[in-house]
Amino acid sequence: MVGSPATCAGVVIVGSLDHNVYALTVTDGALKWRYQAGGAIYSSAAAADGVVYFGADDGFVYALDGETGRVRWSFKTGGPVEGAPCVERGVVYIGGTDGCVYALKAADGTLSWKYRTGGSIRGAPVVAGRYLYVGSEDRHLHVVDLATGRLLWKARTEGPVASAPVIAGDWLYVGSRDGGLYAFRVSADVAEAPRTVDAGAGRDGPRSAAR
Repeated sequence: MVGSPATCAGVVIVGSLDHNVYALTVTDGALKWRYQAGGAIYSSAAAADGVVYFGADDGFVYALDGETGRVRWSFKTGGPVEGAPCVERGVVYIGGTDGCVYALKAADGTLSWKYRTGGSIRGAPVVAGRYLYVGSEDRHLHVVDLATGRLLWKARTEGPVASAPVIAGDWLYVGSRDGGLYAFRVSADVAEAPRTVDAGAGRDGPRSAAR
């Protein structure tokens, strides 16, 4: 197992490289249900309103009933899905190795919009205010409009970004494979790229990021 588990409807949900998602009761770990996807599951699961969401190497994003394991819907992307989903305001946001972020309606899996980066996406997107932040292996942090999927700005790092960003207050933090931790001052209300970027220390000391 590679991805992190999620809890839903009194069970712990976890995906496995054997293509199965397992639902274990939280009290004693007994198997309540199991669902077999069409590929290995690297993706961490996310749960909201009694439904479990995850991606698989068969290229599908799945929504399962947390109580029964029954498929609510599935959506085919353009490649393996190894990143975790983010569920916000009735929409599932998830990235794939095809370089795209998908915004899918949580109720039925209908595609609201798709935004393409220049590299694989392996970390979960993060929502803050009216914007979605996602790292890509094209070495950039991308910021897109939550409603339309339109690119607002992007900031370059010195290596692929495979991790999920974290927001704390007015700061967003994300790691890069260049060994650096990047810090961006963000706002939930202003769609402006930072003119200056404070960066955490990497292997060779502080780093800065360029747009």
